[in-house]
Amino acid sequence: MKRLLPLLTLVLPFSAHGAIDALRFEKELVVEACEDPTQLDLAADGRVFWVERAGAVKVWSPATGQTTLLGMFPSLATGDAGALGLALSPDFSQSGHLYLFRIPKDEPKTLVVSRHTLKDGKLDPASEKRLLEIALSQGPTQSHCGGGLAFDGAGNLLIGMGDNIGPQDLPAVNARDAGLDSRGTAANSMELRGKILRITPRPDGTYAIPAGNLFADPAVGRPEIFAFGVRNPFRVAADPVAGWVTWGDVGGNVNTKLNLGPEGFDEINVTREPGFFGWPFCSGPNAPWRPFDPETKAPTGPFFDPLHVVNDSPRNTGLKELPPARPAAFWFTSTASAAWPFAGSGGRSVTGGVFYRPGPAAGEKRLPDELKGSLIFGEWMRNWLAVAALREDGTFASAGPLAPHLRFRRPTDFKIGPDGALYVAEFGDRWTGNQASQITRLVYRRGNRAPVAGLTASATSGALPLRVNLSAATSRDPDADGPLSYEWDLGDGRKLTGVETVAEFAREGAFTVTLRVTDPQGLVSTASLPVMAGNSSPEVRFTEPRDGGFYEPGKPLAWSLAVTDAEDGSVPPEKVSARLELRARAAADSQTDVPPGLALMRGTTCFACHHATEKSAGPSYLSVAEKYAGDAAAPDRLARKILSGGSGVWGELPMPPHPQHTLAQAGQMVAWVLSLKRTSGNEPVTGLAGSFPVPAVKNSWGQIESGVAALSAAATDQGRGLLPPQRGTAEVVLHARRQRAALYDRGENTTAQDNLDQGGLVARVSPGGWFAFDRLRLSQIGSVRLQAWPQTSGTLRIVVRRGGPAGPELASVSVPGGPSGGKPREINLPFAAPVADGLPESLVLTVEGGPDALLEVMWIEFRDKP
Repeated sequence: MKRLLPLLTLVLPFSAHGAIDALRFEKELVVEACEDPTQLDLAADGRVFWVERAGAVKVWSPATGQTTLLGMFPSLATGDAGALGLALSPDFSQSGHLYLFRIPKDEPKTLVVSRHTLKDGKLDPASEKRLLEIALSQGPTQSHCGGGLAFDGAGNLLIGMGDNIGPQDLPAVNARDAGLDSRGTAANSMELRGKILRITPRPDGTYAIPAGNLFADPAVGRPEIFAFGVRNPFRVAADPVAGWVTWGDVGGNVNTKLNLGPEGFDEINVTREPGFFGWPFCSGPNAPWRPFDPETKAPTGPFFDPLHVVNDSPRNTGLKELPPARPAAFWFTSTASAAWPFAGSGGRSVTGGVFYRPGPAAGEKRLPDELKGSLIFGEWMRNWLAVAALREDGTFASAGPLAPHLRFRRPTDFKIGPDGALYVAEFGDRWTGNQASQITRLVYRRGNRAPVAGLTASATSGALPLRVNLSAATSRDPDADGPLSYEWDLGDGRKLTGVETVAEFAREGAFTVTLRVTDPQGLVSTASLPVMAGNSSPEVRFTEPRDGGFYEPGKPLAWSLAVTDAEDGSVPPEKVSARLELRARAAADSQTDVPPGLALMRGTTCFACHHATEKSAGPSYLSVAEKYAGDAAAPDRLARKILSGGSGVWGELPMPPHPQHTLAQAGQMVAWVLSLKRTSGNEPVTGLAGSFPVPAVKNSWGQIESGVAALSAAATDQGRGLLPPQRGTAEVVLHARRQRAALYDRGENTTAQDNLDQGGLVARVSPGGWFAFDRLRLSQIGSVRLQAWPQTSGTLRIVVRRGGPAGPELASVSVPGGPSGGKPREINLPFAAPVADGLPESLVLTVEGGPDALLEVMWIEFRDKP
């Protein structure tokens, strides 16, 4: 914690405001499970409404804590399309009007902005009023659809519409190809694509044109247009006080080796006035490109002049001489930014933000008052939030990270609630199919905060006399305003003090050790741990297979165990079981596929008394899920029981209280437990040896997903006296030889990027970056094979290392840059010498090269020795 503190004092981008303690920012769970939420909005009573990419519209009620499906509007969820926007009407509490922005599944070439009416808890399909229908390009998918609706202070509806042009590595000024000619959409004054639109909804479901849009003459430009020259606006917002309109614009990745101009920028635009914002002729700080020949990909003319742009595309049906281009307020590229170092490097997809204007009902959880009037925005690829102070012309006077110690999983929208907190839709780690998406809120804790109790023990069971070293060293005081005091209740009437102490148990029994931590102001936090004195857990060990090795799809996986018990000597085979679980790897920078509730439980003592599928000191979690299946009131009741503790439902052994958790965290734990279902895949097999079948897969690139085979074993002894049986466990992890590179375990200057052009997640490694796969038996590897896209004007050096990014070199290769035609290269790295057998350790891939060097890796294969 001392090491982190210098990073966590947020010096705001407002010199007059001084510093805000970033550690007072906390993230609270609002909705623990949803699927691909794209935009949210809040009602005055605190209800949270959101739309999911496939078309579901849902609401969460703070009064009940429950989520309700309001309506389903099937949407085309391919490419960049889907249900992408939702906004509540300013008079929602009276009218029930809600607006959607989507591409209907049965109308894949039409983007619809529609109004719906909430009545009796449902969105009546018959209430739909279509305000706009925008024709989209041909093809089975749609690109650059933009996304987002917002109302300004005058009741006008702002709409962010993308240029509807496919992604490319060249500036979109290719007049020979309709699919790549953004001059015919974004820079066309008679088109609604590539625009920020502003309209005034009428009560009858039509709309009017407000004063102050860009084109007063409909013969010159569409009157709905507020801003044009926009590529892919993601989220639009307005400041009702200062009159600002803002949006994030996701830029392209331009091949700089072709000498056409800059590599491309993501932008935040802020303006009070309508105008032309440059795309596809210039971007960021009005940095221009120049035209090119699409066949030779060579320049064919001078750089465009941002102040005198001529749109001579044959697809342009509007103005030919365009207004002077407006530069962005903030911009960054794929490489590190000297001006804005907090932006990072790697994949980029900026998320437009929200102005912080807390309402009159804002409470103690509101964001710091010093942030009033500032712009809060985020980055979808890099998972950060930032805050900016604006100059009078809308440019950024300064900007910096907001709550840098917290991580947001692909933030896709932001809103300020009536409580003054920042509500965030966290989309999840992929562009589609997330089932662990969530909605959270960022709050600011004022005043003195309770300490956090941290308890560790050298043993939780054993023969008498049992000596347990207890430590509260992981406890902390978030305010650090004085010494903490520590009191230990051993559960047998004895009490001890001190941050470190020793508890000796001379008599047999089940005891709950409770740590009580008190700060100087008297606030208290507790943590508890069960101790079984008089009976040791069995010792379980896999003799086959060896941890960190590899499994082969299509071949049985043999296993054998050695089990001993201090009191019983041996454990009967019928009391021993093993289970195979084939798991998808989790993306290292996101913990995807690990439900939030399970992640919390792994950090507590839950698994000391419970097992997922077998009875231990307490019931199996599978049994709990089956007992409460269909009980609508069970989630809240069980969450409260986690906090308060209890006994009598499953036996007399008490469950200790866990007051260190919030009710929301306890709800996440309960949600995971109740999600468990009995399947053949989680049924244990009894005995000391056996084999498990492993399904076969096609053996070619891209035909299998990354995975691990987790073999777990458990043995239960006979118990002792009044003590319940104790359980010992063991686990070995085996790996598929072919892994999706983006699902690495650790890394630096590497991002997991969902690249639609390259078939899904890739690991994007910047110069000096690295990623690691942990817990591998390196003696079983003879070479590494990559499927990758080197991107550099020079040469990349790829190195495979042992243990860490500075560890011994196992293999290396130099790879020249140059165009790949969109196809990946196969890169082989044979080990210079075999690795001697030993414990599992890390294999690290590092990338060296010039400042423009990038390596995108789709697959990595750990090949056997020849």
